[in-house]
Amino acid sequence: MESNLKIAARCVIPRLNTPYYYEQEDYKKIIHKLIEYGVSGFCIFGGEVNQVKNMITELKAIAEQPLIFCADMEYGLPMRFLGGTGFPHAMALGRTEDPTKSGIAAKFIAKEAKLLGIDWNLAPVCDINSNPKNPIINIRAFGEDDLTVSQHSVYYMKATQNERVLACGKHFPGHGDTEVDSHLDLPVLEKTGEDFQIELKPFINNIKNGIKSIMIGHLWVKAMDEDKIPATLSHNVITKLLKEKLGFEGLIISDALEMKSIANHYKSGEATIKFFEAGGDIALMPENPFDAIEELSAEIAKNSELKEHLNESYRKLKKELNFVGAMNPQGIDDDFKDHFMEHEKIALELARESVELKIENNVIPIQEGMQYAGFAFLQKEDDFGPASMFFNFMQQALENDCDFAYINEDISEEDLEQMKLGTDDADIILFAVFHRSRSYVGDIGTSEKISAIMKKIAMGKPIITVYFGNPYLADEIRSDVSVLTYSNSLASLAAATMILSGRTNNMDAQPNNN
Repeated sequence: MESNLKIAARCVIPRLNTPYYYEQEDYKKIIHKLIEYGVSGFCIFGGEVNQVKNMITELKAIAEQPLIFCADMEYGLPMRFLGGTGFPHAMALGRTEDPTKSGIAAKFIAKEAKLLGIDWNLAPVCDINSNPKNPIINIRAFGEDDLTVSQHSVYYMKATQNERVLACGKHFPGHGDTEVDSHLDLPVLEKTGEDFQIELKPFINNIKNGIKSIMIGHLWVKAMDEDKIPATLSHNVITKLLKEKLGFEGLIISDALEMKSIANHYKSGEATIKFFEAGGDIALMPENPFDAIEELSAEIAKNSELKEHLNESYRKLKKELNFVGAMNPQGIDDDFKDHFMEHEKIALELARESVELKIENNVIPIQEGMQYAGFAFLQKEDDFGPASMFFNFMQQALENDCDFAYINEDISEEDLEQMKLGTDDADIILFAVFHRSRSYVGDIGTSEKISAIMKKIAMGKPIITVYFGNPYLADEIRSDVSVLTYSNSLASLAAATMILSGRTNNMDAQPNNN
């Protein structure tokens, strides 16, 4: 007979940080202890792909129970790891108006994940980005209408599961029309009636087409609960709506319970218990997994109904463990790297097809002999790498002189004046904007600040602006040419370079001269 601790633990999936696992012996012992408790898997963050593969192989070897590993790989392995192919973000794929493109990206993402031993991709995003001010969804969504999101997410889901990798529709019942990052606080979905039903349509279409799992978002859904209850802990949302009304019988996983929208208001054990009481199956990343497991174990010792619910949840999970195949991952060898190279070509083609041009005064392609000065607007320090890569691509493609610099919205007037000195000989000013949705930031760029800085630097010279993230800034910032890539993946950096340098016939770019 299995212990209550094991019954509780196998329905919890904690966080697993790859660098910590290799660098901190105490952290490794914690992960091994969680396996001893009986967890069924981990959600992985960070590390180089070889490290991830080796870690998964090691953990599977020491575990008595089968393990499943998951990660957020919406646009590919680089969303979480160093290595693999970065495909264009969902909104870029949505802009192609061809949902088979999302299926192509998902297929190769799943293949790469499978080679590492990751059998559960926490994607696709089924949210409709109907609110341009949304600080956490934005380019992660396939689009701003239910039809686009439904079609692309279903193709993405089917292609993922065809590779024997679980797909996961998120963030039920719809995180698109909110203005708060749930990593920071609890967003509110105000929609009711028919407007709320529209939010559900992508999830309904994925359910009809056989999606294996759905993630519940941390948001207060006023259409379902009068009291301020996160959907993750809501019986009305999980059981009455998702399971009973929509008929979903697959795995229901929480969004990360360590996020501040939950952790600021509930202790780990309390949140975990409430999630299962609401009807959930897998508690993802409680802030303190040991507390969560131990308190859940104590609760089911006196609550036979909840205990049977956990047993049923694990029966669901075992079914999916059989679906993905409980086996060790293949090694990363030369053939694996060759696959990556082929995937990068496919990613570039997808990125080229998704680029949109808005032209007032056509100054592209940049002609040979023309001098340009480049400036990258950085939202966070980790934008430095993609920004540097983009300008390096430009220098290689054009072989023109180019001075480039990095700025943010808080640049001082003194630094701004220094930067202006470097533009005296420039014929064109090229801006690259890297603001986008990302966790724990809370905003996606202030158009007024960015526009004012641009005007001061350009001093009337022609402006080309490339948006490698939030596309809505382009509606409020004046440029001679705006290039919207809807993504900051390597493929999108390269696609923008090809268009600006004229190394493409532009047939795949979508001009919009309005």
